[in-house]
This record gives sequence, C-alpha cells and structure tokens, in this order.
Amino acid sequence: MDCSYSLPCPNCGAIAIRRYFQPSLVETSCDRCDYLLVVTEKTGQVMDSSAVSLSKT
Repeated sequence: MDCSYSLPCPNCGAIAIRRYFQPSLVETSCDRCDYLLVVTEKTGQVMDSSAVSLSKT
C-alpha cells in the first residue's frame, strides 16, 4: 500500500513529501529546492539522490 506524509525538508526546511511505495522504497522530495532521496526501507541503501546546495548570501 502506498502512503505519504509531509515533513520538513532536510535540505532547506520547506515542506517536503515522504512517500512509501512498493517494493519497500521510500522517496523524500522537496519542490522548493529540488531535493530528492530514494532509499530502501529495510536497509537504507540509497537508490537515487540529488540536492542543490544552498548558499547563505
């Protein structure tokens, strides 16, 4: 069964979405900063990732 919930983005702090879907994959994504992390639920192995670095200027 697929499910999702909102949480703070670990990259920029905006609202991100975490989705759980088959087969045991977890995707966390943020539209504001284009953060993406896809991991396996059981082992935490990273399947895909991308994040834009944020500058404090």
